[in-house]
Amino acid sequence: MAQTYNDFRLSIDDKNNWVLGKILELRAQTHGDRPFLQYMEQTPLTFAEVNALVNRVARGLADLGVRKGDRVLIMLPNCLEYLFVWWGANKLGAIEVPVNTAYKGYFLEHLANNAAAKVMVVGQDYLDHLEFSEERLQFLEKVVVYQGSGGTDRKPQFKRLAIYPFESLYARDASNLGIEVRYNDLAAIMYTSGTTGPSKGVMMPHAQCYFFSEQDVNLLRLSGKDVYYTC
Repeated sequence: MAQTYNDFRLSIDDKNNWVLGKILELRAQTHGDRPFLQYMEQTPLTFAEVNALVNRVARGLADLGVRKGDRVLIMLPNCLEYLFVWWGANKLGAIEVPVNTAYKGYFLEHLANNAAAKVMVVGQDYLDHLEFSEERLQFLEKVVVYQGSGGTDRKPQFKRLAIYPFESLYARDASNLGIEVRYNDLAAIMYTSGTTGPSKGVMMPHAQCYFFSEQDVNLLRLSGKDVYYTC
């Protein structure tokens, strides 16, 4: 029999588990060998495999100095690595800050400075955006460069920012971290489009992210047999 919405829902009494990292760890235990994510024609990854990769990335971010409450800028193309960085930051209690890949100049500088992020993970196709604005990025110190499968080996031309290859985030072990993160801690800051003024950072706690996905499952009547396409 297909699993239903209520099979995956966490009750009101489980609010301390309305945390993205904890939910991933829970599903790695209860559905560890089940397919979870697939990108294009790549081999699907199971819940257990994704949790292990996210743990490694979390430790890699910690090696760069990312701590609870820190913001991590993510400016990546479509790839599973985006999710690994997002959830890895969340496992540390750090905050995902997505950056529109079209942003450059003032738009990029305002977002980065407003978020006061010291670490950014960026696709190499967007390095020229950072190079142009480097002297006006007040807080950014470290840049992790994602090359991707089809990218060229482009060397960043930074004067101040320290550079790390994305692969360096995988250098540590894959066990769970055990850092306490609560449902009312921030998971993400989503910046508005900025059509009527400078983009504003919308603060989203873990519980809000959890309930977004719960309502998605509920309204679309998804079951354990469904494949959910995210474009």
